[in-house]
Amino acid sequence: MTHEQPQVPAASPPPGRGRFRWAVLLAKCLVLVLVVWGVHRTAIGAWSDLEQQGFDAARLDAAWLVAAAGLYLAGLFPSALFWHQVLWRLGQRPSLGEAVRAYYIGHLGKYVPGKALVIILRAGLIRGTRVNTALAAVSVFYEIWNEPMMTLNG
Repeated sequence: MTHEQPQVPAASPPPGRGRFRWAVLLAKCLVLVLVVWGVHRTAIGAWSDLEQQGFDAARLDAAWLVAAAGLYLAGLFPSALFWHQVLWRLGQRPSLGEAVRAYYIGHLGKYVPGKALVIILRAGLIRGTRVNTALAAVSVFYEIWNEPMMTLNG
């Protein structure tokens, strides 16, 4: 004689949950498309400006390009540290790595007209159990308004 356990139907997801996931995925894809479009548009415009000035791409030295990119990222690091400290002062607890990652990736939003994508990217990348999304967005505004380099370049 065998005792079989009664079959319990699998719990179904709450109504609308599948649609919500698709909407989030669609929104993320839209953000990616906007960033790629903005970077492409900016690069094409810059390249056109350089060609008008008689720029010769054959004269570029890869070592200098790598050095310039490294110095650019190093120059942004103090601002990333400042933003990390702003988050901590607001009671949020991202790791330094999480904050720096969100800060650098958020810069890609500058290439989309309106600059609002900077806030969306940073707040979206930093949010989690230790960081409230609304406070992350507020911290981006605070960092932008109080960081002289962002104010001058933004």
